[in-house]
Amino acid sequence: MATSRMIDLSSPSNRELLKLYTEMMEELRSRGTVRSSNGPGADVAEGLVAKALSLSLNTASTAGYDGIDPRGRKIEIKCRRLT
Repeated sequence: MATSRMIDLSSPSNRELLKLYTEMMEELRSRGTVRSSNGPGADVAEGLVAKALSLSLNTASTAGYDGIDPRGRKIEIKCRRLT
């Protein structure tokens, strides 16, 4: 794994930051970390919960639940970001 370093985000223009965000999201999708173009928090939470509870996640957005556990129960996963 590469050595972690902080990136100075104060100097790029808004356009450059948005391009970086787009590229970051594309990379996270290619790694399977996120599944959608929405904010990554919900997708990351779904992945973590699915792994912990052995859930089978829905392939597409389904109203009311995000995955099914090994006993067939429908589970809806919620995430919030503290600010």
